[in-house]
Amino acid sequence: MKRIIIGAVIALTTLTAQAQTEEAVFLDFKIGTRLGGEKSDLVTLGAGLNIQGGLGYMVNKIWGFKGDFGFNTLKAISISNPGAGDRSAIGRLSIQGILDVAELADFGIENFGLNIHSGFGWSTIANPSWKASQTGEFTDPMLKGNDDVINIIFGLNPQYRINNRIHLDVDYSFNMLAKQDVTVDTHNNVSTNGGMTNYSTLSFGITYSLIESVKLNVLHL
Repeated sequence: MKRIIIGAVIALTTLTAQAQTEEAVFLDFKIGTRLGGEKSDLVTLGAGLNIQGGLGYMVNKIWGFKGDFGFNTLKAISISNPGAGDRSAIGRLSIQGILDVAELADFGIENFGLNIHSGFGWSTIANPSWKASQTGEFTDPMLKGNDDVINIIFGLNPQYRINNRIHLDVDYSFNMLAKQDVTVDTHNNVSTNGGMTNYSTLSFGITYSLIESVKLNVLHL
């Protein structure tokens, strides 16, 4: 009987799959361009600078979450007076979930990843020249003189993994803004009627893991 029990334990152990978990705390930083933004018909609006970064945690090799910031510049040029430009900026704080589609679908491509990320947070639209020249202010409860809004973000992030710690990133993100009071050419005071506005960003950067991935082999009896 003892030999039968020992034999059964050995057989079950041999047939048991090894479960792996990979955990990592990471920093990411990207720089690129901002495209779009809600403007009035009185101005043109070209591309601007985009800077973004964050701190995140991968629960395993498939999913995780991060808190991040973004900064975007805008320059509106008057159509009637092309020499007149008005500068503003959008700041963003968000919390996002991350899903590695390549790992989930088991593409089998060792050094490449494909993440999708989505979340929400708070953004503020600042126009220094408007704040300096106006006596009125937005009634938003956050930053004085800024147009404060709710942001919702969806993004696609291909990665090339140099090693376990360093990844090269390309990121496209679509940002929606809720409760924007006026267009980004704030000085023209053109209302958005409280609707949903949007802009996009395309950026390149790097992700660095502060804690290298840990693999644990677990045997289930």
